[in-house]
Amino acid sequence: MVVPMPYYLDDAGRVWLERLWYHDLKRHFGYLPRLRLAAPQLVKQNEADLVPLSDDDAKRVRFVPLPPQRSKAEFLRGLPRTLGTLWRAVGEATCTHARWQ
Repeated sequence: MVVPMPYYLDDAGRVWLERLWYHDLKRHFGYLPRLRLAAPQLVKQNEADLVPLSDDDAKRVRFVPLPPQRSKAEFLRGLPRTLGTLWRAVGEATCTHARWQ
């Protein structure tokens, strides 16, 4: 699955997601026992309304880090790396779904 919503890593390597995105992601686990999720990776700082991924959920999802995309310029700078990362990840996948704004 390719999504524009970022995931955040803290100093301990734990994954944090925006609360509503985490709620949506958990619903996908009902029909997808394992999920590879390509999304922008950011470092957790003091963002509001983030929740940590539970240990059980962390076992069900593998994150594919994409470069940050907080602006059009940042998106364009990271595009070559993003395309290469997605090319490899899609090549390994059985089924791919992308949601982009």
